[in-house]
Amino acid sequence: MPEKKHVSIAGPGTEISCEHCSQSTTLVLRDYSLECSSCGTQIQGYNLATPESLSSSMGAESSHHGPGARPRDRSRGSVIDSSGRDSQGGSLGRTWASSGRRLARMDRMDESKRAGSRSRLRAKRLIVENTPKGNLRTLSLDLLDFGWPLSGSEKPEGFREIWRDAHPFGVGASAAACKMMASNMLGIDCRIQPLCSEMIPDSDQKTAKRAVFRSLKSLRKGLGSRAIRGESHKREVLSILDMANLGQTRYRTVSADLHRLVSEIMDSGEFNLSPPRSILAALLHHLADLNGISVNQSEMTRLMGCSRGYRERALEADSLARRFL
Repeated sequence: MPEKKHVSIAGPGTEISCEHCSQSTTLVLRDYSLECSSCGTQIQGYNLATPESLSSSMGAESSHHGPGARPRDRSRGSVIDSSGRDSQGGSLGRTWASSGRRLARMDRMDESKRAGSRSRLRAKRLIVENTPKGNLRTLSLDLLDFGWPLSGSEKPEGFREIWRDAHPFGVGASAAACKMMASNMLGIDCRIQPLCSEMIPDSDQKTAKRAVFRSLKSLRKGLGSRAIRGESHKREVLSILDMANLGQTRYRTVSADLHRLVSEIMDSGEFNLSPPRSILAALLHHLADLNGISVNQSEMTRLMGCSRGYRERALEADSLARRFL
């Protein structure tokens, strides 16, 4: 195998002048390496998403537009030319032409392996079709690459692919879980009901929600970093409060108390406000009762995006308020 050259390369589809075959050509991605599309020389390694790389994506100041192709995806235009002609249009010698045809056949045979299963591709399409270009889409796809690795990829001990726990909605639930996690990381409010309608349409929504949460739990476990989980959780909680916009409602007089209470609970490190919507609704309801504000449960569920089952957490909310207020 030709010696791997370590140079600074942007990614698949990058135009280079290959030192091995002296051709002006582009790079293709195969099995974690960028290769010359003309002669197949390995140019540089190319890594998949990891928990560490994902944590660096959480800063709002970061630009998450990313390259045109994701790791192990096929880049447009990065194909092996089997025409038998060089970049100037001249005919290649028999050896070079034969080598090009052989590499092109290998590339076509390996295409499905590099792209992954049809189900994995459908999950990616769901994210792309239902998420605008930019930070959220890119981070969602990074999470899918991590949580649903290609067959044969190295996996940590005990790792479980996110689609396995989401049966029978493995594809849609995986896409939804990745978008929800990405939203949490970026501090974007993401509600489960419209998310299920996007990713798992024409299905029983209660069953679909459970599948998404199972997939999300598997993704969080796979990431394994408390720093990622803690920061993600805090951003999710604060984004829910921001979107509720309590200052424009009857609860404006207790809005500051709720924000202070929630901040002190999270800063203590002893409690995880999960799932956040129901406990936030219960805390707000409790503060409203203490201040003589009449609470409409339908209004409360609309503000926080939860069900009326939040009342089951009333005792928990009372205990937290007594401790931290």
